[in-house]
Amino acid sequence: MVNKNCNRFFRVLGLTSTIDLLKSIQEGKNQYKDFLVFTGVATINRRLRQLIKLGIIEHHFERKNKRNEWYTLTEKGKRILEEIKKLENIFEEEVLRMFEGVNNG
Repeated sequence: MVNKNCNRFFRVLGLTSTIDLLKSIQEGKNQYKDFLVFTGVATINRRLRQLIKLGIIEHHFERKNKRNEWYTLTEKGKRILEEIKKLENIFEEEVLRMFEGVNNG
């Protein structure tokens, strides 16, 4: 069961726009309209459902004078995004080293 959930988790992280969506939410661009900048409606709907199901984001809905809807990272989501950023930094450093080697070679 753990492997199945773990595989699902990594599969969703690797799908189109998942990381962009998480970063957008962290930056406070957390409403549906904000996500349309980098992907389409069908992808947004699918990805939001998947991330909610995995416990990475939460959906909030408020109806006072007007409808207000937004998403936030859960604590789990915050930790995951921090680890993703660390991995991105490692990768970027490695790419820079490769290019330095090519330029110096």
